[in-house]
Amino acid sequence: MVDDPAEYVDELLSDPAKKRAAEHERNRRRAEHGAQQDSPLAPASPPPTLEAVIAEIERERLFRILEDLVRWENTTVDAVLTPARAEIRQSWRRACADHAGHPRAETRFDPDPLPAFHDSFGGGVEAQRLGLEAHASDLNPVAVPINKAN
Repeated sequence: MVDDPAEYVDELLSDPAKKRAAEHERNRRRAEHGAQQDSPLAPASPPPTLEAVIAEIERERLFRILEDLVRWENTTVDAVLTPARAEIRQSWRRACADHAGHPRAETRFDPDPLPAFHDSFGGGVEAQRLGLEAHASDLNPVAVPINKAN
């Protein structure tokens, strides 16, 4: 439900603070990379690019949100759910903007309501927890009433 940061590097680079942090990290990695290239055992590889570094930094930020989200004790903690919901909404708005020229964009790519989530393995409970309309099915008969109850 959330885009990989490599898909919106230009947006990340437009934020001066994020760009500065990525430049600093890239320079640190380039220095480290140069030292490794001096070793005859090190395989030749290109130095890290600013785009790759900023995407990786953002990916790590998203993983930290996910790490908080999967903890059992955070199941209903709004301070944990809110950032995850915001990332889903931001990705959906990006998708809507990318498809603005679609012939049925008004009905299929409306940025206000989030799209429904379809899970063929009974994961509707997690989607509902994140504020999504959830549709789920499962071969396990126990999963069906749990999803209906939620």
